[in-house]
Amino acid sequence: MATETKREGNLEAPTRHPIDWKNPEYYDEEKLNAELERVFDICHGCRRCLSLC
Repeated sequence: MATETKREGNLEAPTRHPIDWKNPEYYDEEKLNAELERVFDICHGCRRCLSLC
């Protein structure tokens, strides 16, 4: 009974989500800064890719 599990580093293509670049919120600098800060906070706490820098 084989079950397929998602694993890190698999050979499947990544899921590409569409970018709504026509939406005015896409160009909102405050929203951009909030998202960048959110991502940087996650990355700073994770550090899994530190050796790739």
